[in-house]
Amino acid sequence: MSGPELGGLEVDQPLPPQKTDTPEAKKTAELLRSFSKKAAAVVAAGALSLVGAIEAKPARAGGGYPWDSARPTGQVYDWWIDQNGNGRFDRGEDIDPYSYNYRNCTSFAAWDEAKWGVSMPRGLGNAKNWDDNAPKYGYGVDTSPRDGDVAVWNAGAYGHVAFVDSVNPDGSVNVSQYNRNGRGEFTQEPNRRADAYIHFMTDAQRANYDAQMGLGGPSSASRVEAVYPVDFNGDGFGDVELTSKRGDPAQNEQVQLGNNWLGAPNLWAAPPGDKIPFAGSLNLAGDVTGDGRADLITITPDADGVHPDIWLQRSLGASFGPPDLVGVPNLIAKDTRWAMGDFNGDHLIDLAAFSRRGDVGTNLTVFPSLGNWLGGGQFWGSTGADIPFDASRFLPGDKTGLGRDGLYAIAKHPDSPNPYVYWLRSTGQNFESPVLTAIPGYKYEDAQFMAGKFDRNNTTDLLMVTPRSDAAPNLQVLASDGGNSYAPPKLWSAPGEIRRKDAIYLPADLNGDGLMDVLAIQPHDAGSVEEWWLKSTGGSFARPQEVGIPIGNMQDYRYGR
Repeated sequence: MSGPELGGLEVDQPLPPQKTDTPEAKKTAELLRSFSKKAAAVVAAGALSLVGAIEAKPARAGGGYPWDSARPTGQVYDWWIDQNGNGRFDRGEDIDPYSYNYRNCTSFAAWDEAKWGVSMPRGLGNAKNWDDNAPKYGYGVDTSPRDGDVAVWNAGAYGHVAFVDSVNPDGSVNVSQYNRNGRGEFTQEPNRRADAYIHFMTDAQRANYDAQMGLGGPSSASRVEAVYPVDFNGDGFGDVELTSKRGDPAQNEQVQLGNNWLGAPNLWAAPPGDKIPFAGSLNLAGDVTGDGRADLITITPDADGVHPDIWLQRSLGASFGPPDLVGVPNLIAKDTRWAMGDFNGDHLIDLAAFSRRGDVGTNLTVFPSLGNWLGGGQFWGSTGADIPFDASRFLPGDKTGLGRDGLYAIAKHPDSPNPYVYWLRSTGQNFESPVLTAIPGYKYEDAQFMAGKFDRNNTTDLLMVTPRSDAAPNLQVLASDGGNSYAPPKLWSAPGEIRRKDAIYLPADLNGDGLMDVLAIQPHDAGSVEEWWLKSTGGSFARPQEVGIPIGNMQDYRYGR
């Protein structure tokens, strides 16, 4: 959240001069002239650090902020709204629809920009981080203000942001803001000077800009790859999280580091058993904080054993930090399944819950990453009888290559023994209606699926593990075409070393080449574990290599997903 920083704000920090004689800069300047003559002048002066100038917005009197009645929680700079009407504060009720804290400067700035047609990115962080993170979403940042910008001050623990109503001839700005006084109130100030200004674009301007600059779409170099190998230490190689039973009710959380091989398990954390017991817990991994290192999300039953608790352990590079309770959703633990992905396209990994609906269907809920925390659950849609909760599996992935993870739904059809593969595209705010994309010719019970970028097309494919005449599996890949279809299933491997029914299969880019490999884990002699690496070549899997035999029994291990 963003607290008031009342001192040390009047500091300019000019950015280095920008080149203006390159073809890219000339094209950008020409495009920005269609948005704002003033913006074009700034480009010509070399002050625009990134494209993204917005047309002037008219100043307005009064705040109009819709959540000014939010009540204090008792914590510093924290206000909440009783969203479920139970009369008490529940975690997540202090987070606005843009994933910022009510009555904070960030919440007001996000709401004000959205009011003018800007799709505000989530995950910009505290106010002082906005000018650092905005360029990741293609927005310009510099020290030359325009009407409608967000002004950023970096001083203090949180920094401060404000909406620029107008710019004065001397370069100072007149701003509207929240929480400048530390009391969560709307104020306006004239003649301010900020450290930086973010030039947000409306959706219409963004579309126009992308079209003219050749950005967007599956073939664009600006596409964000949305298949995330788990990399706990940030070295570019995929790793594996292995949880083992401790002598008490707790668990040991170990990491096997990848580097063209798989290292021995190293203890990264042993959280208290009263918070994270081994029994009944589920570990998932993803870069929630956006620092390039995968963090650990653990779902545990609450004290009553009915509802789930969500714990976040941040990666420190060689260990996990202490667990923070970041969610206590009103879901039924035994009727909920979980997965992680970047569902809103903000480069941060979110948590998704798939829970039983009142009928046979499934409710889809997303807990968006806020950069260092998880936001409250957001209802993103539901499925009907064609994708029933009791006979479906959900896998996140970016089938279209547009930078947002949608969902593959593998469902058992009531009138067919075969699995029905549906695709639910993400809009960034919800999942669209399911589209039937494939009906593989195997029994639902005999086919296992895994999503990953196995070839070089920057889209998420499906790996299908199916029976062959002996005990080993066939590994077939359904390569995405970037739309609603797949190439015909192609046999990539038929490894005799793997026992299909005994093994579990995990995606793991152990050699860091950007292609998703497969790690097959199965019981070894005397009940211990053996780990086999099948390296992707982009068109097949190489012969399996045995890369690990962790000490212990497989029944006492649990691999993070």
